[in-house]
Amino acid sequence: MLDRFSIRILVIVFLLGGTASGSTVVFDNLANLGNPYLAGVGFGAIPIPGVFQYIAEEFSVPGSFTLDSIELPITTNPHALTSVVSVLHPLLTAGAPYWVAITGGTPTSFGTWDLVSATGGMAARDITNGIDGGWSLANNPETPTLALRVNADSVPETVPSLLVSAGLIFLACIGVHSKRARHSAVSG
Repeated sequence: MLDRFSIRILVIVFLLGGTASGSTVVFDNLANLGNPYLAGVGFGAIPIPGVFQYIAEEFSVPGSFTLDSIELPITTNPHALTSVVSVLHPLLTAGAPYWVAITGGTPTSFGTWDLVSATGGMAARDITNGIDGGWSLANNPETPTLALRVNADSVPETVPSLLVSAGLIFLACIGVHSKRARHSAVSG
């Protein structure tokens, strides 16, 4: 049978274990822009013969997070968000630049990624007749940016978690020690 002390420790452990934050929006250039999307930018096979294009958009996050999913308005259904769920859940760190890049998949497929009326780090990479031209940034400050929303899970801070764990272990050890001391006093 558990004593009161053990029950309190178990309650604290369950409360601390149940504080997972869940996925939250960590980057969103879709909000508060009025008409949410502008005419899209093409990717994949483009009208110029022999040219295949990738396009990308930059984002950064305000803290430490693990990537959960990315939402963007692509494909042939205009103004509908496509959600791409992360399988690897990489760590995203505050202020670091990250890029989301997409392509049509083959030199014969084509798609669009809709724009928003905010400026950002849009980039393109052209492959013309099999020759890779490399990535180039859209440096014009008037250029709209690609629409993007990033969802992630917060990463708990290591030091507070370690301190709480150490404190719980310490309390459990004290409880075991005092229980043994009481048991020795009763039997002795």
